[in-house]
Amino acid sequence: MIKKILTVLIFIACAHGADNNAKIGDLDHMAIATAMVYDGKYDGAKSELDLVDINFQALDRAKYYTIKATLASKTNLHEQAVENFIKAIDETKKMVYVSPKEAQDKKRKYLFKIGSTSKVTEEIKSDPEFEHNKQIKIERLYANLSQSYYKLKEYKKCVDALDLSGENGQNKAGLYAFRADCYWKAGEHSNAMEALNRGYEKFSDVQLLKQKYFYLSELKLYKAAVETAKIYIDKAGKKEDDYLYLAQMLIQAKQTEDAIMILEEGKMIFPSNPTFGVMLTNVYLKKEMRHTGAAIMESSANIDQKYLKDSVESFRQVKDYSHALYLNMHVVDQKDNIKQKIAMHLERGEFEQIIGLKDAMMRNGMQDDENIIYTLAYSYYMAGDYPNAEIYLQSINDNDLFQKATIIRKNIEKCKANPRECI
Repeated sequence: MIKKILTVLIFIACAHGADNNAKIGDLDHMAIATAMVYDGKYDGAKSELDLVDINFQALDRAKYYTIKATLASKTNLHEQAVENFIKAIDETKKMVYVSPKEAQDKKRKYLFKIGSTSKVTEEIKSDPEFEHNKQIKIERLYANLSQSYYKLKEYKKCVDALDLSGENGQNKAGLYAFRADCYWKAGEHSNAMEALNRGYEKFSDVQLLKQKYFYLSELKLYKAAVETAKIYIDKAGKKEDDYLYLAQMLIQAKQTEDAIMILEEGKMIFPSNPTFGVMLTNVYLKKEMRHTGAAIMESSANIDQKYLKDSVESFRQVKDYSHALYLNMHVVDQKDNIKQKIAMHLERGEFEQIIGLKDAMMRNGMQDDENIIYTLAYSYYMAGDYPNAEIYLQSINDNDLFQKATIIRKNIEKCKANPRECI
């Protein structure tokens, strides 16, 4: 009889063990999926998760949905990520403390309750450490949820999730920048500023000041933006881009003298950056200080040859043609070089000089540029060479230029009929 009872017990234990192994296999699928997610093997992770029995009573559903959410997030399925993070949060909230003794009783209940209809009584007790760890998990899940909302451009929900993430949503300066960005994109500009102010007060991170003066600039609150930018530069150290951005704000705020001061200072601190000189030139041109602007543009061209063409133009505008032609000699692009020469000779009425550039024009493929052809025809006309003028006028098809060419043709006919009219 005893032997028979033992045989039954062994059979039941083996059956229970086989069932447990099958279910443990489901748990193994989840463990494998977790490893695959962090190894970047997302397709394999999905396949493993598909094998998990969601109805298995002992399944850690909070962990299961967390893995699913993480996988969805990493594969840019952000709507699925949100759905599963929310499920993970709900399942984590349902978690209750089970003492080690109760856990052991659950494993042994099939062996020691054979033939009994009574159930094992589960005594639930609270445990401070368990509750603390549970809360940490919930807050981390909210932090991850906020990232998924951000990807979906649901910025208000992003902030709400961030608020529920506890320390995870406020233990770094970057999180205040992130919060401000969400508020800003949601159109809540005052809340964005407040987030940056709180973050700076807590961490003294100068990047928050930088973000603040960008926002103020976008709101066209230039005076406040400039003040914030100056504080930022003072604390963050002198950087080229910050000087240039501050100068641009000052220009937009029509604080020209302050802009010049910042640009001059930046030009001295960063002598190899030609942008300071270029911006200064533009400021001086607006102040009608063209000679000063031209001189500064030349210094920028000495740093970077790409500004040489602009330097030539600056001296042409102040009618310093001799220096403009000297600089023009160093312009590498031959088409730009020739066009600038033509413009200066045209302004000075030096039509024979323009005609003298004809071969260079053709050599550089400028015969298809009707503006150039018209200028050449006009130069022949002004030089009194009517036959050549007419040859080039015949090539004009552009409507506006054609009308001008028609006027020249009429004048040529008058000159032919009465040369004294063209003396």
